[in-house]
Amino acid sequence: MDFKIILNELKNCLSLEQPRNIGQENLDKLIDYAIKNSNREVVWRIALSYSNFDLDFTKIMLYFIEVKDEFYVMETLYAAGDDKVDLKLSKKKVLETNDNDFIGKVIEDVKFYYGVDNNEDLNKIIYGGKNND
Repeated sequence: MDFKIILNELKNCLSLEQPRNIGQENLDKLIDYAIKNSNREVVWRIALSYSNFDLDFTKIMLYFIEVKDEFYVMETLYAAGDDKVDLKLSKKKVLETNDNDFIGKVIEDVKFYYGVDNNEDLNKIIYGGKNND
């Protein structure tokens, strides 16, 4: 698999025209390659391109949490869906940043995503999600 070709297409297009299921191992390798060789937009476009397959996009979510980019945290959730991201691990990693501004922004954005007004309802969703066994 030529990751460079995939990244070049994603630099020029919002999504791959006809992505095929590359499997979790190759997806993780592609994500690692994109993080090292491209920009955040292209990393997010990977989630958008492969979201129709039964793949886990937690690696992308954790990358955006690590770099404290709440915009792409939410965009990854929108692109991949909450059933393809480990929400409990993501919440834990957000809190571990100890960055109150970042944490607050992510909490408010996630509340908006789910249409809830309080943290209690949000926690019910996070701890009841499909990908959180």
